Amino acid sequence: MLPPKSAPANDGTPQSCAAPPQRAAPSAANRAKAQRLATAGMEAAISGDQRTARDRLAEAAALDPTDADIAYQLGRAQEALGAQGDALREYCRYLALSPDGGDAADVSERVARLSPRPARVIPDAAMVHFRAGVSAQSARRWSDAEREFTRAIAVARDWGAPYYNRALVREAQKRPEQAIGDLQRYLELEPEARDRPAVVRHVAELRKRTLDSGEALALGLMPGVGQMYTRRPGLGVLFLAGAGGAAYWGLRQDSRMVTRTETFVDPFGKEYTETITEEVRSRPNLTAGVATAAGITLLGAIEAWRYAKRASRPMRVGEARDDRVSAPWLLAGGDAVGVGLT
Repeated sequence: MLPPKSAPANDGTPQSCAAPPQRAAPSAANRAKAQRLATAGMEAAISGDQRTARDRLAEAAALDPTDADIAYQLGRAQEALGAQGDALREYCRYLALSPDGGDAADVSERVARLSPRPARVIPDAAMVHFRAGVSAQSARRWSDAEREFTRAIAVARDWGAPYYNRALVREAQKRPEQAIGDLQRYLELEPEARDRPAVVRHVAELRKRTLDSGEALALGLMPGVGQMYTRRPGLGVLFLAGAGGAAYWGLRQDSRMVTRTETFVDPFGKEYTETITEEVRSRPNLTAGVATAAGITLLGAIEAWRYAKRASRPMRVGEARDDRVSAPWLLAGGDAVGVGLT
């Protein structure tokens, strides 16, 4: 299970340095060797050989992790080579070792410049709904959480976190196909997300629990069962009622009294006339009723097949997932659902 996301900072300020781990003071021999390596590294940097400078300074830092000047020079070499994350780590180490050092002002500016910043400033209204969703999610109030994350999405459609958290809520509600759609949208909006590999793996796991379109089609040949399989019992009941009602209408018998006159001739050649009244039963709607029931059943099977196929396929770039089926003339459980054959 993926962990939920909490609300990020929303002021656009850079991240601050985390406290580095405490390191033991080096021995005198290691300190002296570190100084020699640091000198060689700074000489290489002056001559323009930044790779050699970085390697020598990194060796020096490993021998003496308590020397602020080595941390500063190593940070400069890493920055010159484009390794911004490594440079930031060394600058932060310098500030931890020597917060009032002679290069502290310069290092602070470099930290501010290199620190990752929020990709965007989230609208306040979206942040309010997101935080409310996080609170409801932690309390396992799934319906409230889904509603708040959906409202956050409506305000900030290019923000991936509400899609991510809504996916977890929908997964908790046993709706893996919709969770997949939200996670795919999150991956589209946050292509550089650190948890991308974990999310991709989780989507693959969810796909194993999603709907099989062939099975949905086969089960749909029994009225309403396809919708039950696709976890929409309200719509299944409607298809079952429609097919059952049509079948009942077609099989219902009508009866009427028919009077007829028949003529008989006895063995002696004498004719007799007799009036006969009898009850006649028929099914005048049999053909239309059976055809209607079969049509509703086939329509339900195709609808279940299309729903399962759409729910299980990967979402294309830029596509918004619509969890409803296309025609809004059927209502089940308060949600607009319907049958789409286009």
